[in-house]
Amino acid sequence: MPNSDPNKITIKEVTSKRELRRFVQFGIDLYKGNNYYCPPLFIDEVNTFNPKSNPALEVCDFVIYMAYRNDEIVGRIVGIINHRANETWGVKKCRFGWFDFIDDKQVSQALLSAVENWGKQNGLNEVVGPMGFTDMDKEGMTVEGFDVDAPMACYYNPSYYPEHMDYWSYRKEVDWIEYQITPPEEAPERMQRVAKLVEKRFRLHTVKIKNSKELRKRYGYSYFDVLDAAYQKLYNYQPMTEKQKLYY
Repeated sequence: MPNSDPNKITIKEVTSKRELRRFVQFGIDLYKGNNYYCPPLFIDEVNTFNPKSNPALEVCDFVIYMAYRNDEIVGRIVGIINHRANETWGVKKCRFGWFDFIDDKQVSQALLSAVENWGKQNGLNEVVGPMGFTDMDKEGMTVEGFDVDAPMACYYNPSYYPEHMDYWSYRKEVDWIEYQITPPEEAPERMQRVAKLVEKRFRLHTVKIKNSKELRKRYGYSYFDVLDAAYQKLYNYQPMTEKQKLYY
């Protein structure tokens, strides 16, 4: 007589293109009917996990898991090791991202445990997320503002997500605040006056660039060094590789 538990959660690693497409589709289907969620472009999501398309994978290892109950997908998660970021910050962190699940604590626990165990097997001692491969991916978890339209570039999730994190003793490490800003037709007079003083004092000048070809011809990819210098102290920031600069 079969002794199967109908509530049992099974975690399976994604190893084929067909499974990867199901992984991406689940993250879209879960939000069906939610007017605040902005779905990603399907092909962009698929290409994110392709080393030929995503140069970030040059410095990252990852594993993709899906959670099943009776052959039905009920959750997903990605475990990530960003070696460049870990070396930069002197840590042994395992990231998790693309973390989506139905409102069932068995599911969220099974997914988190899968990534935690994978991280331990790879010699890591801390788990942090949701995060992507780099800062160019979506990061964070919505904890307030569930009734506000989410842009495509930012994570959005139901209100039960942070409740699950609290239940499983994950703690918040940093706050990211998202603003919607409508710029005025003209900068305030005071701002214009200060800008002119700064330009004069530091001998600055602005350069108008017509297109990306002209930008590369005049400056190469050195403008990415400005991003690295500006963001190097931000939470878990990873300096870009030469391939990433070329890609972006």
